[in-house]
Amino acid sequence: MTASSRTARPQARRGPLARLLLGKPVVIPPGAYRYRCGVCRTTFGPAASHAAVVALRTGHRADKHGGGAPDSEEITSPAPLSPFTVLGAYRPMFERVLVAVGIVAFLILLIASW
Repeated sequence: MTASSRTARPQARRGPLARLLLGKPVVIPPGAYRYRCGVCRTTFGPAASHAAVVALRTGHRADKHGGGAPDSEEITSPAPLSPFTVLGAYRPMFERVLVAVGIVAFLILLIASW
């Protein structure tokens, strides 16, 4: 057994009902981090993670500023997700739940009218 196989996280398995109601998992893409050097007036990015943009900053400092930190540099992070964005990601799940509730309500009414 290799070290990577011991540390790998197991995949979560879903039952058939969960697959029907939840559908495919929705992946929200990471935001775009950017690095801005105020001295050079240059913006680097977008980068998918904070660590990636820090690597860009370190490389730029070494290449253009001799390893020093220039004045007025900044790393901008993506805007936080709004509740509407997060709920929008779960829309397929809500639609499936509504369909399931509608089917159950129809069956109850059908049996009650019998």
